[in-house]
Amino acid sequence: ALLDALAGESTADHIFVLSETLDHIEDLERRIAIFARQLLSRLDPYKAILQALQTIPGIDKMGAAML
Repeated sequence: ALLDALAGESTADHIFVLSETLDHIEDLERRIAIFARQLLSRLDPYKAILQALQTIPGIDKMGAAML
C-alpha cells in the first residue's frame, strides 16, 4: 500500500529502495518471532516465575523472559 501511494511521486530507484527496506523489515520481524518462540519454549520450566513477573505494571511475557 505504501508503494502504491508513493508510485506517482517516486522514481524507480525510490521504489526499489522502499521495497528492499520493507523486505528487510519483514525478515527482521520473522527472525524476532523465531527468537521469541525459542526463548519462551526454553523458559517453560519457569512458567510460574514468568507469570509472577507479568503482574508488574509494564512487564509483558517477553519482558519477563528477558529478565
